[in-house]
Amino acid sequence: MTGLVAGLDGEGLVWLIAFLAAAGGFGLFWSVRGLRHARLIGDTPTARVRSAPQGYVELKGTANAMAGPPIISPLTARRCVYWFYKIERRVQSGRSSHWRTVEKGRSDDLFHLEDDTGACVVDPEGAKVIAAETHTWFGATARPDRGPSAGHGIAFAFGRRYRYHEALIRVGDPLYGLGEFTTRRAGHGSEAEEVKALLAEWKRDPERMAMFDVDGDGEVSLQEWEAARRAAKSQVRRDRDGAETAPAAHVLHRGGSGRPYLLAALTEKQLLRRKLRKGFGGFALFVVCGAVLLWVLQVRGIL
Repeated sequence: MTGLVAGLDGEGLVWLIAFLAAAGGFGLFWSVRGLRHARLIGDTPTARVRSAPQGYVELKGTANAMAGPPIISPLTARRCVYWFYKIERRVQSGRSSHWRTVEKGRSDDLFHLEDDTGACVVDPEGAKVIAAETHTWFGATARPDRGPSAGHGIAFAFGRRYRYHEALIRVGDPLYGLGEFTTRRAGHGSEAEEVKALLAEWKRDPERMAMFDVDGDGEVSLQEWEAARRAAKSQVRRDRDGAETAPAAHVLHRGGSGRPYLLAALTEKQLLRRKLRKGFGGFALFVVCGAVLLWVLQVRGIL
């Protein structure tokens, strides 16, 4: 090995040093991130949905769908509360080949995290999501014509041009959430803001504005616009009166604090072990790459 390193030309040595530095830097980043997440998971106390404080919280419960159209995964057409998919195509380059992503996506539909005190709306946008069920399978078409059970595993990759990935969180899966908790109620903004927003909506509706054009000249005069303002204020007040008795909606979302937003179909202990493994694994990669880099520099007389 020493002779191989000593015999590298200038360009080869630069590539080796760059590779070791990049791998070590990646390991350090992965370690810091994993251990930071592990610390947050371990240090953040678990809150109950009904009594959770406003702000950054940890919630534990089960995943459930909200009322409305079902959430359907795009590749296997299965009902779930969250999906992610990716389709890759095998690209030949000389004697070697690699997989190139041709399509991917993730759901942004809202769903519920439920514990024994109530339900919280989960907005998955911007979250780091760890799904309960993941599949990888292969096929010959740009969209899969069969599910993973018919083509699952590396043994089916030979001769197949496409590789499919799908990850799901299903109804009833355990769900861990770490993010910003906000309780929202209809009419939480000021009356003036809601009147302004409603008038702006009406201005985009010609039929609505025609109702206020009393003289029929095709334009809304200042007096007619004042009548529209009074009508908008009356509607906003009626809506706000009704909203006072409406139940509050609890929402878990990313927030603007910059702290990690995690959703995992795992128990807290499983997630903590996973983050610790990644943190220590990244640190080990950093140490190994650093040691090898120092050894290469010593062999070449740079240090």
